[in-house]
Amino acid sequence: MTASATAAREHVEAAWAHVSAARLTELVVGMVDVPSPTGEEAPLARWLTEQLATAGLQARYQEIDDRQGNAVGRLPGRGGGEDLLLYAPIDTLTVGDPAEDVPWVGPQLRPDMVPRAQVRGDHVLGLGASNPKGHGAAVVAAAEAIAAAGVPLRGDLVVGLGAGGMPTNGRTTRGLTRHNAGQGAGCSFLLEQGVWADHAVIAKPGWAVAWEEVGLCWFEVRVRARSASSAAGTGCPTATPSRTPPP
Repeated sequence: MTASATAAREHVEAAWAHVSAARLTELVVGMVDVPSPTGEEAPLARWLTEQLATAGLQARYQEIDDRQGNAVGRLPGRGGGEDLLLYAPIDTLTVGDPAEDVPWVGPQLRPDMVPRAQVRGDHVLGLGASNPKGHGAAVVAAAEAIAAAGVPLRGDLVVGLGAGGMPTNGRTTRGLTRHNAGQGAGCSFLLEQGVWADHAVIAKPGWAVAWEEVGLCWFEVRVRARSASSAAGTGCPTATPSRTPPP
């Protein structure tokens, strides 16, 4: 093993020494306990900005509007290298409010649909605990560990925790009016305002690293039929009002 490879391995091990299950749990619990439905991520983004600043990053809250915003952090390198962006969305598709979520999520909210964290052994239960807040916590923990270990960086390490990542145009409840609050709005705003990097790692579900060039395909499907219940068996379908949300 070369001297440079040995040094790189030592830096990785030094950073790993600053990663703990207790801190990851603390981050996930903290994120779950701050509701962040699409369009209303500002309180969580501000909380995350404080976490990044405490870790020693140059952190700032990036306002999109009075109720939506991103958290941005930067750990400067010494120069001469390429910048890396660690990115994760922070909004939840549902709200955690029965008045808005029921009946679309079911007859009532389960514990994993409520923005109130519960720790059960090695698991945290609550709205968004796994996706996306578990990913956001991993991004923050990684940046904290690199900063605490004093890993020498040539390029900057940039952290982006973005609003509006869910596949929805927006919500029109609770006084919200924008129809462009989702579909990656926070990430687009981040880039439009000059938060760039040469490379990016986007934290999403899964246990592997994948090279992706993502996009959206829109289809409009029209079905001309009356709503029917399958409980009618092989006889004539029974017309019933449909409460099934669109896919």
